[in-house]
Amino acid sequence: MKDYASFFFVFAAVLCLLAQGAFAQNVSDSLPLAADSGLWNSIVASFQKNFIVEDRYKMILEGLQITLTITIFATIIGTILGGFVCWMRLSKFKLLQRFAAIYVDVIEGVPVLVLLLLMFYVFLSPFNASGVLVAIITFGINTSAYFSEIFRSAIENINYGQTEAGLALGHTPRQTFFRIILGQVIKRGLPVYQGEVVALLKETSIVGYIAVIDLTRTCDIVRSRTYEAFVPLIVSAVIYFIVAWAIGFMIKNLAIKRYWCTGITAVLLAFFCLFNFGESSNTTQNSSTVAKTIRTLEDMQNATMVVQLGTEADYAADDIFRNTKMLRVMTTPDAFTAVVNGRADFGVEDKAVILNAMQSGIPVDTLSFTDETYGLCALFEKTNTALQKEFNDFLKQIKNTGELDSLINKWLRGADPSKHPIPTQKATHLSGAPIRVATEGAYPPYNLIVNGKPSGFEVELGMMFGDVIGRSIVIDVIEYDALIPYLSAKKGDVVIAGIGQTEERAQEVLFSEPYYDQVEMAFVRKDSNELPINAESKKTGNPWTIALVLSALFVGLGIFVVVRLRLSRKEPPRFEKDSSKALISVSHLQKKYGDLLVQKDLNLEVHKGDVISIIGPSGTGKSTFLRCLNLLEKPTSGDIFIQGVNILSPKANVPIIRQKMGMVFQSFNLFEGMTILDNITISPMKLLGMSRNEAEAEARKLLNMVGLGEKANSMPEDLSGGQKQRVAIARALAMHPEILLFDEPTSALDPTMVSEVLAVMTRLAREGITMLIVTHEMRFARLVSTRVCYFDEGVVYEEGTPEQIFEHPQREKTRKFIHQIHESTFQINSEQFDWYAMMAQMKSFCEMFNCSRMHIEAVEHSIEEALSIVKPVPGLKVSLEYSEKDGFSRISIVSAEKIDPTILESDKNLLSVSMLKKYCQNIQITEDSSTLTMTVD
Repeated sequence: MKDYASFFFVFAAVLCLLAQGAFAQNVSDSLPLAADSGLWNSIVASFQKNFIVEDRYKMILEGLQITLTITIFATIIGTILGGFVCWMRLSKFKLLQRFAAIYVDVIEGVPVLVLLLLMFYVFLSPFNASGVLVAIITFGINTSAYFSEIFRSAIENINYGQTEAGLALGHTPRQTFFRIILGQVIKRGLPVYQGEVVALLKETSIVGYIAVIDLTRTCDIVRSRTYEAFVPLIVSAVIYFIVAWAIGFMIKNLAIKRYWCTGITAVLLAFFCLFNFGESSNTTQNSSTVAKTIRTLEDMQNATMVVQLGTEADYAADDIFRNTKMLRVMTTPDAFTAVVNGRADFGVEDKAVILNAMQSGIPVDTLSFTDETYGLCALFEKTNTALQKEFNDFLKQIKNTGELDSLINKWLRGADPSKHPIPTQKATHLSGAPIRVATEGAYPPYNLIVNGKPSGFEVELGMMFGDVIGRSIVIDVIEYDALIPYLSAKKGDVVIAGIGQTEERAQEVLFSEPYYDQVEMAFVRKDSNELPINAESKKTGNPWTIALVLSALFVGLGIFVVVRLRLSRKEPPRFEKDSSKALISVSHLQKKYGDLLVQKDLNLEVHKGDVISIIGPSGTGKSTFLRCLNLLEKPTSGDIFIQGVNILSPKANVPIIRQKMGMVFQSFNLFEGMTILDNITISPMKLLGMSRNEAEAEARKLLNMVGLGEKANSMPEDLSGGQKQRVAIARALAMHPEILLFDEPTSALDPTMVSEVLAVMTRLAREGITMLIVTHEMRFARLVSTRVCYFDEGVVYEEGTPEQIFEHPQREKTRKFIHQIHESTFQINSEQFDWYAMMAQMKSFCEMFNCSRMHIEAVEHSIEEALSIVKPVPGLKVSLEYSEKDGFSRISIVSAEKIDPTILESDKNLLSVSMLKKYCQNIQITEDSSTLTMTVD
């Protein structure tokens, strides 16, 4: 019988043609476990075992470098690509919106591990990109979808009024975003962005599936070699926590503008990523650049070998294959996939496993290089010698009876193992506690999953063992590198999973006698002897791919910097000084929103120095008119001329025109991420080319003018509504506009704050600035305006001086609006009309305006007496008007028939007329004899 305790000595001799005992000597030189059972000695021994032996601490640090490199570059790619996707989502073009939405849905719906494997084995495989580059690209693409949604939600949560304010000041849409909105997007999005970056850091732990040795994989390697789970995993968790904290610290300080803290942290992380920790056992030396082909065992040197994590090949690889790059994968199918897809040049596996793969159609060939074998054993918990003895006796028995040979022939030398029936126990009389047997699930024909149940040679071996000893068997499917910890933690009783005996493993578990002598063979991609292998190319990946990615990064960064720093230095056009010409001329202006015609034929001329107040009911297009003047809304048709220049012409330089047409909004629209001083100075500095000192001096002068000099360094949220509006006026004046547009500047203010703003506007009017003011402040419009325009029915319904409009309006709608007259009408359709409903309607109308009880009773009695004079006939209408301004009600009885002009003097109506005169004044019949009117104070 072979000495399987010295297996690695044999394995090293077979695979590497090394001197016998080279690896065994290396193992014997490793630090023994502390003999003393004391806590301190155990800690020291565990530390040395996990971190000092084979320079494993360097492996961990190198793994951390890989993790940080992937995280940092994936974050950069994800941020740039996410910003681009966000732009498409917010684009006006439906096609771009839909494409971006589909992209986000697909990326969010596909698990990142699946995406990683697709990129590694399918999409980027033809480019021979390295695993690290594939991981960077994959995580960049995956993260971009989430970053784009973070950016989009942050942008959409910013009041669009700030964008309109930036446009109204003369910034282009791009300048508005980068100069005004972007800072707020960063501030609002950083907390969620930080969480996504930390999540990305943790997600990189799956890159081991494509054989990238990151932090998690290096800790797995240490765990697979020391068979200790606690220390490597705890160290991994602590390192992840520290790095996540550092990233969070950096981003949080960026949010609060502690740039020095952010910079120091970023430099330290970058330095760590670039630092060379020296060669460790995880480092592969590969300096050959000569193309090779695999024909002999020696050709395996300087090639790429794939190994399954935790297996014998993995354990010995770093010491045996000094000039071979190692790809460590999770399962045997992953190993075959790596070779077939050209990720590795060869692998070493059991002969039966390779033949089974070839039988299944996997395009690989074998390369026989030895007749040496090593034995597979069952493993038991360290103290379970009784079960070990029972298993050894069982093996002896089935060897003698020939059952073991039959089992081997059936599974390992026969047909497709997936076609065999799933093994079950045949014994009917089972007693005692079940035996838990652990096996791997992806190592056919030794073990495999068929229809969701474990099957294979080792599974049937376990079932036969249970039948012989009269115990039921429970099969647990465990990953290969977790099988020994499974026993050490006493989660089960036996492991039967193609494991050979080694000195280090023998310190953790018990081994049975071998149940099968496994033959190792190399496997290569089919016809690989015709494919040259360039070791240097395998090591570094395709340089063109790397160059393409780096070029994209630098181009994107360059575009960002150029756009961000681009300044507009165009001199705004100066309007002509000839006051005889109209400064603004609007003709036949129309504006539609779908089928709603807001302005149907609007005509107006504004001369220099005019102060025009625009009044009218809500919804008549007053604010829309101002927005059309400033081109925040595009008119449906018509013309707008400013000193003879048609600003609706495609050749018109809209941003330059806006610079000379300041606008003050109803909702202030101050830039929230800036101080009051910065709100005022940013546009003169960026658009007019002022220096900071000039702009700040001008801004302080304007703040003093509006009474807010001491608020220069305050933030907008620290001001009251009236103060914000005065700042907005100062901001508009800082651009030295020749026209000021005020869109209901006091409607969002408390009554106590209105006077603050109106005082500033009155001062501006006296200084001769041309102003168009949409307002509901009738007193202000009357005192300050040179002209008043009443808007209704989509046109300038009536226009005139304040005296004409407020004292002698020519049209009924104007009169009602000026006097703030409201109306309620009741139509009588028959002589048996509902009297109580009519009176209830009139009473409710009066109560709506808080009329006194005496006033309401007077209205009720007046209507009653009026209808006793003018008999109710079908078609008669009772109208009640109330003037908020004057505080009186006007009753009109409009008859479908002519009213006798002498009816008020008739003897039979004497009592009713007397009662009317008691409650009303100005009782009269109109000239056309159709209406009886009266007034109630």
